[in-house]
Amino acid sequence: MIVIKKSGLFQKETKKKVAGLKELRDNLEVYLKENLEDIKENLILVFVEENVEKLKITKTIEEIGGVLCEFEYQKPLQLEKRLEAIAKAYKVDVENGAIRNLIEVSGTSMQELINEIRKLIEYAGEGRNYN
Repeated sequence: MIVIKKSGLFQKETKKKVAGLKELRDNLEVYLKENLEDIKENLILVFVEENVEKLKITKTIEEIGGVLCEFEYQKPLQLEKRLEAIAKAYKVDVENGAIRNLIEVSGTSMQELINEIRKLIEYAGEGRNYN
């Protein structure tokens, strides 16, 4: 697995950005097309970008079976609802204030929040109430 963060490959080239970005993007596109079978068998490429524009490279990635996913930061209310759903899936009732406090103490990282809510679920046990 190769993770590439904030490369800028999926944005239009401007004077302020890295020179040669278009050439790098074109080379990557050629590489992906020429080595598609090897990539599918042996490699996972993950690009983490803040902004993605529809360019030739994004179309190529979709054509060869790649997936472009957009992730957005969630607001505290959305986080609360998601954590409530996780707790309900384990048949644990959590008071509204408890989830809000959990978010305030743990931060907004979804992975951290999921870990913390799982700890609380294990503590409370199935079908119990946590407040």
